[in-house]
Amino acid sequence: AICLIFAPFLAFAFLVYDLGPGEGRQWIRLARALWWAGAIPCMFFTILKIGEWLSRSLSMDHLNPSWCLTPASNLLAALVAPIIPVFPSNARGPHTPFSGTLFGQSSTAIELATFFWATGIFISVILLVLTLLAAITTPNLTPEPMRSTCYVWLTIPTLGGLSYLVINLGKAADTVTVVAWFSSSYYVSLVLFMGLCAAWLPNRQFFGRNKFDMSYWN
Repeated sequence: AICLIFAPFLAFAFLVYDLGPGEGRQWIRLARALWWAGAIPCMFFTILKIGEWLSRSLSMDHLNPSWCLTPASNLLAALVAPIIPVFPSNARGPHTPFSGTLFGQSSTAIELATFFWATGIFISVILLVLTLLAAITTPNLTPEPMRSTCYVWLTIPTLGGLSYLVINLGKAADTVTVVAWFSSSYYVSLVLFMGLCAAWLPNRQFFGRNKFDMSYWN
C-alpha cells in the first residue's frame, strides 16, 4: 500500500491547520501544501492500482485487508478537504459561513472532497466485502502476520462516515438523514471492532497464536 507513504501528509495538514499558533497565513499555506502533497499521489496511485488489478490475473488467495488502505487514503483526503482551505481564495481570516458549508469552505472545495469520498467509498465497500469473504472462506489469512491487517476494516466505515458528515452536514437540507448515515457507519465500525475482539477468544484463536514482535508486521 504505497498510499501509506502519502496519507500521513493529509493528517499532518489537519494538525498544522488546527493546532498551528494563531491563524497566520504561513500555517494555512503549509496545511494546504501538505493536503495537496498527500491527496494527489493518493488518487494517482489509486488509479494505478485499479489498472493493476484489472490487468493481472488474481484470485481470492491474493486478497488481504491491507488492500483497503488504498481507498481509505482517499476517504481521509475527503475528510480533511472541507476543514482546511485547500484553495487560496478561501484562506482569508477565521472560519466564517460561506456557501452554506459547515467549515466555511467554498462549494468547489466541497465538490473536490465529494470526488475523493465517492472514489474511496466505492472501492472500499467492494474491497471490504471481498476481503471479509476471503478471510472467512479461504486460507489466505493463515499466516499470522496477515491477520493483523483485519483491523484495516475499521477505517472504511469510520472514515467514510466522518467524511460524509463533514461534507454534507452544513449544506444538506435534511440534516437528520446525514446524521443517520453517520450513525449507521459508526455502528458498523462498532460491530466490526467487537467481532475482531471476539476473534481473540481462546476458543477462536484467530489472533495471538504467535509471539508479538516486529516480525509480526512483516
